Amino acid sequence: MRDFRRRSRAPAYHGDAIRTLFLAAAAGILISIPLSPDAFPLGTPALVSSAIALVIAAVLTAPGRRGVLIADCGLAAAGFLLAEFIAVRGPILAMPGLFLAREALALAFLIALILGAASVRALPRARGD
Repeated sequence: MRDFRRRSRAPAYHGDAIRTLFLAAAAGILISIPLSPDAFPLGTPALVSSAIALVIAAVLTAPGRRGVLIADCGLAAAGFLLAEFIAVRGPILAMPGLFLAREALALAFLIALILGAASVRALPRARGD
């Protein structure tokens, strides 16, 4: 059986943290749906689809997969923009707990973006790059 505590040989690989952040974000999205179903303009199907996309990205994240890490960065950037938009758009003073939860979701995406970019930067490039 594979030892999941074993670290990658890449010096700045943060895929495990990105995976954890994506799974936590997916859980946060799914938990938030019943709390404010009208918060996202495209509705519940788009939120469930984004949670599924986050889980798929988390599963595919692996050391040495530059394309996947770049896709993780794109997904994290899009997630940050959407989460921040939803957080600021909602009633901040009326529901401060929900606002803070949405800001935490945006922060998770921002951290995933930073770690993803650091991981991509640390990977050796192909000869043509």
